[in-house]
Amino acid sequence: MASSASSLGADLRERPDRYVGFLEGAPRLMPGLETDVAGHIVVRDVFLPSAVLPTALFLVLHGCPYFERWVTGPVPEQHLCDRPRNRPTRTALGVAAVSAYAVLLMAGGQDVLVRVFDVRLEMLTYSFRADLFVVPFVAYHATKRACLGLQAADRRRLMEGRAATEARRTTEGGYQGAKTLLPAAEVSRILVRDEPRSRAHGTEAWRWFHRQRTEAVRATPGAEAADDT
Repeated sequence: MASSASSLGADLRERPDRYVGFLEGAPRLMPGLETDVAGHIVVRDVFLPSAVLPTALFLVLHGCPYFERWVTGPVPEQHLCDRPRNRPTRTALGVAAVSAYAVLLMAGGQDVLVRVFDVRLEMLTYSFRADLFVVPFVAYHATKRACLGLQAADRRRLMEGRAATEARRTTEGGYQGAKTLLPAAEVSRILVRDEPRSRAHGTEAWRWFHRQRTEAVRATPGAEAADDT
């Protein structure tokens, strides 16, 4: 009993912490690569996922705020928590990064998954290798389309208003639900998204960051009244 408990404790101590689990999964997915440089063998399948990957990760994490400020420009009114739908590219990149991290984290426990689900280790390894490229790609485009769809829904609400609790008769003799303008607080929450001209305005980086963005247009009371007549 004591020997089994000690073996269990040793097994648990060998598991990496969850926040560095991706560093355990990356070497497991890296194919074997070696290079002979001046008589010295450089084992790239260990160096790339264990040294280059975390270095690149921290460089990207620290460089993203400066890159985004260069693209979007200085903002006079800074919000700590922007609505994700109003920043579709940033939101999509974040979801893609989290999905890639999740794949590496799952790959770090592939031995446990093999034992639990009774699958072949080689099949699981190749599946994770494919997922490392497919899952972030799908997550990026799905998230961006969702953000643009939510922006379009906000635009329709601004232009058409919200449904009222009454029906009005049309000129053709039928009936349709009445619409009322949104409250000022809700309109302000949707429309606070103006950005000044940035230093990167007009560049390819600026176009990529802002393309396919749905512009919000507020309906006017006169237009609403004209629609009701």
